[in-house]
Amino acid sequence: MNTPEREGETIEGEVLGRAIVVLTIFAARRAIGNMKPSRALFRAQPLLARTRPFSSDRGGAIVTGANGLKLYLPPAEDPVGPYRKAIYCPVSQMLFTSTHVGTDEGNAIVRGRVGEGEGLIAPERAKVLARHAGLRLLATLHSVLDGDLSRVSQVLKLTGLVNGVPEFKAYGTVIDGCSEVLIEAFGDEVGVGARVCCGAGLGGAVSCDLVVRARPA
Repeated sequence: MNTPEREGETIEGEVLGRAIVVLTIFAARRAIGNMKPSRALFRAQPLLARTRPFSSDRGGAIVTGANGLKLYLPPAEDPVGPYRKAIYCPVSQMLFTSTHVGTDEGNAIVRGRVGEGEGLIAPERAKVLARHAGLRLLATLHSVLDGDLSRVSQVLKLTGLVNGVPEFKAYGTVIDGCSEVLIEAFGDEVGVGARVCCGAGLGGAVSCDLVVRARPA
């Protein structure tokens, strides 16, 4: 049975504890409110480094690019028909991929036509889709080359298809998104090869395929 003195100590302790909690929350909110991100640093980071649409919690790999930037890859996927996502020939050291369609941040294929106007996919958004297509290509290379992207000794050719409206012709600007990923992964020399950019038929808004030279394991 508590005496009046002990009851007073208990109440005083509870009040003090609640006061500490309130002050802690207030201080945390104050600190968060004073935090201002560096715009220069934000602009300096590539889009994917900021948004991280793919991460290891979805089964994808995290790889380190040529400049030390971490690239978050989607999971490597199985083909949906009688074909291979990629095929590697050790004799010629050449690796050919099938086309990889641009996806959104949830790794779902984005369908539609690219152009300016209501109901169309904006060119800036299409460039992001091309970047995601590049990351899907890297995921396939990572899988075929047993998790060792350093085996890629040269990007030979990138083909980019853009499903644009008839008046849209800036295919190269869109496919730059994929080219930039390859440069981030392999550097300015190995990551740059020949390139073809052209219009595509119905289906995904953007799709890309790749030919690289890769050393045997």
